[in-house]
Amino acid sequence: MMNQNPVIVIFGLPRSGTTWLGQILNSHPRVLYRYQPLFSYEFKDYLKEDFTLNQLDSFHYNLQHAKSEFVCPNHTFSKENPEFLVYKNVRYHHLAKRMLELGQVKIVFLSRDPVQVINSWYNAPREFSPDWVIEKEWLYATSKNQNRSEEFFGFDGWRRAEKIHRENALRFPNKVRIVEYENLIQDGSNEIQKLLNWIGLSFDVQVDEFLNDSKERYDRGVYSIFKKPAEMTLPISIQEQIIAHTKKLEYVPYHR
Repeated sequence: MMNQNPVIVIFGLPRSGTTWLGQILNSHPRVLYRYQPLFSYEFKDYLKEDFTLNQLDSFHYNLQHAKSEFVCPNHTFSKENPEFLVYKNVRYHHLAKRMLELGQVKIVFLSRDPVQVINSWYNAPREFSPDWVIEKEWLYATSKNQNRSEEFFGFDGWRRAEKIHRENALRFPNKVRIVEYENLIQDGSNEIQKLLNWIGLSFDVQVDEFLNDSKERYDRGVYSIFKKPAEMTLPISIQEQIIAHTKKLEYVPYHR
């Protein structure tokens, strides 16, 4: 990978569309894509909170040569000298600021309506146990997060992650880009063209084809990227509380 090209890190909340955005960027022939390395056995806890520049550079170097199937997802995209390293995280948001301070890193934060995020989590059987009660979990996701600093499930996790990345965007305006999920749904080609231009990549026919395929194709299964949004089953009382909490924030992070 050429040194002058930054590493691109996709951050977003669990169930916010980061897998889809990651695959969109993966469809570009010049992108080397890696999937949630810090959550894998191969790279678990590779970066501690006080990591150094050498450790960050080592992490990115080793990511380029990763071996595990989890980190290196299968794809059918042709690659032409993929010199841009892109990887995604739905955890470890607290490491983002140090990444920006130390490394030649750009961060894309995918923001989504918290009602939709919590509803999608509630409808994901591998993420939300049938033994849990949503009325007790939607705010702090205590059963899921288990006081682990890297976990950001629940509305409070959404709020904390939004705060981290929006403050980073103010402090590092040339290194952080906020992408609104709703805008990506409504005008995907235009949003991705602008994002690729910001990264330093041109729009490619493979990207266009994948975007069209993701609009037209539908696979059953809650974990497919080719799927319809989860049916809204979140109790109305919780939806109303999420909306009320969001209105109290100092920013409007999305357009309802």
